[in-house]
Amino acid sequence: MSKFLEYPAALRTASPFSQAAYCWVANFPPGRNQFVSFERRFRISTRGAATLHLFADTRYRLFINERFVAYGPGRFITTHPEFDTYALGDYLQPGENLIRVEVNYYGCPSFQTMPDGLPGFIADGGTADGQETFETPGEWLSRIHRAWSSDAPHFSFAQNPSEICDTRVLAAELSNEELLPVVPLGPASTPWGKLVPRSAPYPDYMLRRPKNLLVAGPLMQTERWGLQLLHPAFSRKDRSTHPRYVAFITWIHSYEEQIATMDCFWSELFLNGQPLELREPGMLGNHREATLSLRKGWNFLAGNVELLTSHWPLLLGFPSCAQISLHAKPDLSCDEAFGLSPILTARFVASCPSGPGAFRAIPGWSNARNDLLSVTPARLVAWDQPAPSAVQRDIPIGRFAEVASITARAAVWSFDFALEYYGHALIEVEAPAGTILDIAYDDWRRVDGCVNLYHSNPYTDTTDRFILRGGRQQVEVLNPRGGIFLQVILRAPVTTGATHLAVHNVGIRRRTTINTLAGDFRCGHEVLDWTWRTSIQTLQASTDEAYADCPWRERGSYIGDTLVNLHLHRLVSADLSVARRTLSLFGNTQRPDGLVMSCAPSWLDHDHGDFSLIWVQAVRDFWALTGDLAFAATQWPVIERILNSPAWKPDADNLWSATDRHIFMDWGALHSERVGPANTYLNIMRVAAHRAAAELAGVLNLPSAVLRHGREAAAVSRTLSLRLWDDKEGSFFASRGATTPAIHANVMALRHGIGPADRILAYLEPKLRANFTVGCGSAHHNGFVELYFFHYLLPALALHSRYDLAESLIEETYGFLKSLGYQTLVECFHRASQRKGSCCHSWSGSPAVYASTFILGLRQTQPGKPDAFTLDPVSSAHHSAQGVLPHTRGSIRLRWERRGDRIHARATLPPGVTLAPAAHVDLTID
Repeated sequence: MSKFLEYPAALRTASPFSQAAYCWVANFPPGRNQFVSFERRFRISTRGAATLHLFADTRYRLFINERFVAYGPGRFITTHPEFDTYALGDYLQPGENLIRVEVNYYGCPSFQTMPDGLPGFIADGGTADGQETFETPGEWLSRIHRAWSSDAPHFSFAQNPSEICDTRVLAAELSNEELLPVVPLGPASTPWGKLVPRSAPYPDYMLRRPKNLLVAGPLMQTERWGLQLLHPAFSRKDRSTHPRYVAFITWIHSYEEQIATMDCFWSELFLNGQPLELREPGMLGNHREATLSLRKGWNFLAGNVELLTSHWPLLLGFPSCAQISLHAKPDLSCDEAFGLSPILTARFVASCPSGPGAFRAIPGWSNARNDLLSVTPARLVAWDQPAPSAVQRDIPIGRFAEVASITARAAVWSFDFALEYYGHALIEVEAPAGTILDIAYDDWRRVDGCVNLYHSNPYTDTTDRFILRGGRQQVEVLNPRGGIFLQVILRAPVTTGATHLAVHNVGIRRRTTINTLAGDFRCGHEVLDWTWRTSIQTLQASTDEAYADCPWRERGSYIGDTLVNLHLHRLVSADLSVARRTLSLFGNTQRPDGLVMSCAPSWLDHDHGDFSLIWVQAVRDFWALTGDLAFAATQWPVIERILNSPAWKPDADNLWSATDRHIFMDWGALHSERVGPANTYLNIMRVAAHRAAAELAGVLNLPSAVLRHGREAAAVSRTLSLRLWDDKEGSFFASRGATTPAIHANVMALRHGIGPADRILAYLEPKLRANFTVGCGSAHHNGFVELYFFHYLLPALALHSRYDLAESLIEETYGFLKSLGYQTLVECFHRASQRKGSCCHSWSGSPAVYASTFILGLRQTQPGKPDAFTLDPVSSAHHSAQGVLPHTRGSIRLRWERRGDRIHARATLPPGVTLAPAAHVDLTID
């Protein structure tokens, strides 16, 4: 039996939690990054079946007899939680058994949680013989964990805190026999809506291994001084008045007069009263260098640091050979390294005293010791470099044992997984007690083989840390991580010299849910075949219980990404429950103004106005692909409130304004085209949403709504053609009074049949043919079509039979991506041309949909009728194609070749599915 159970469909309307209650630890109020284990011990005479139903806010890990079982729950909206169900029989043993649920309440912003959550745990179930029940509170007990740092910095600007755990403390906590009672929560502490069964597949947690070892060896020895500056009240809002600066001073003692290179980061620095020029060598992440002319003896360094997140490090470094020390005052016996101001509202740099004897402590300032353990782990890792003796070449993982053990004070091993991973790191190491284990993850690698932290974003602190118990030990990271490269660093305790450090095993316990592919496409065109395959690999790495924009940086579910992923998913699986669940997440976030959140669940409070309109289209597309009318019916009230929202600001012509709104559009779009009165792009999205609503209203038997939405779409289309059409250029203006090229608005006009198509095509074609060159050679947001917008561009060209142009754009743009050697699709070709950005963004996969639809030619005949297909290959550039399209009744298998003007095709169809050939197709059905 699978350990992950789909809750029986017949029971989906009745929750098993009829007697269970939400619980927490008594007198343990909500806080940041809290960890609590809930434990249930029981005895069974013989091994038998048992079931556990489980939910916790925010995340949990389930262990049975200290064996890992699962991680959960799936991301959820607080008012619409889903519980998980597990079969425990394979984990139980005759005699005593232990269920331990390790709950981590985030209590801080992330792009996977809602701000209205609270700490809570609930369970139900029991053994099949009825002898033991698992409902809460029942016989559950708990223990509070202090092993994890509550002040751990965020893993990235979008994710929850990094995992910083002292496993020595954790071992002591788990062995403590004194457990705490579990108490039911009152109504004010239970914000969750009715629990329903999980609506998406479970991951299988299969272990993935790296392909190559990139570097292994000792770390270069350096001396560093630093500490973590905390600003719990930090906010990006109202930055002009928000206190966010810290000034500091330190006295540098040099044993001789010398020229020394100092490592630093963004700051204003003055040495002995003179400003320092900071250089950016480019090798290390979040790193600058300054050349210091040091006097023998004391030198006064003053600086100012801007706090750009709630956890921001102050970090300085020198080569070990410089024989330098730092002190808060000119006294070698002073143990403190820095003098610190309180948090300030403006920049301030302390004046340089005339000499050490004239120095006086600044009133209101405090002295702080060097505390590297408090510094964001990723900052230290980003500055780490292998020693010259390190092995820096690709080593097949089969030869890893040759370099698994290293004698050093600190050592590094960097691994290449080749294909983007997404899951829980599982690392087995051997080192003395107190050794620090840092695990870093990234899409990018440096030339020396190490992970290239911060290369593409300075706010991605993608490193977890563990303090080891000593000896041989396995560490499993709590939260799923994404990337291509994974780096392990072991740092022996400062009191220890060179010692035995070893890495015995490295893997990722995957959390993806699209792990078996039923679909396929091949046409013999190298770029198209690569793009189809790579698009699917990108989708696989980006999908757990919902779609994520990328596994590494954010892991957020966005509406724009979801629209593309829905169509990609249909190519490889007939199970679109992830799509349904992701769309439901957005629908459940509808705000009082009627719009839905652009990223859900999330603490983001802006809506991306166009994303609400895209969500309406995505609901329509889901129904069109699946025929799931029940889902459309549940979302219909949300659609109506979106389109009637008071947030839209119509002008005298009833055209919506994008002024003072947050419109995403596309990464390549000009900023000026994402705003403006009577914004053409926004109003075309409005037309598309009303058309989608009218179509859904028709199948939902709402005739008045069909008429209302149809009329609104037609009226807006007419007004755009009257007020925003530039007859001289043969194109639409971006907005009223704008003079920019408006490429995106005109692509959308072409896509939705607004305006004369022949003139718009003539206007767009030269711009599209120059699109790749412009995108690579200009700044970001410079008026070109990026990879995401191919979702609209390719069908727009196909709608007007410009398959030649569509495929030349694919070949040029995606041929470049193929040349980069990545196994997944990047977020933007502009950033990729600079070797930056995310290397795994499935919103770039629209050419795969184009290939299956127009090259293979397999299309659903009618929206909402998933059993009837048409075979109509329309691109004349290909001599043959073959593919498989999964279906709930089985798989559609197809192969064709061109003979003169005719297409000769053979297909295998599952029972109940029909395939009608176009006039130029001769079809044989096996």
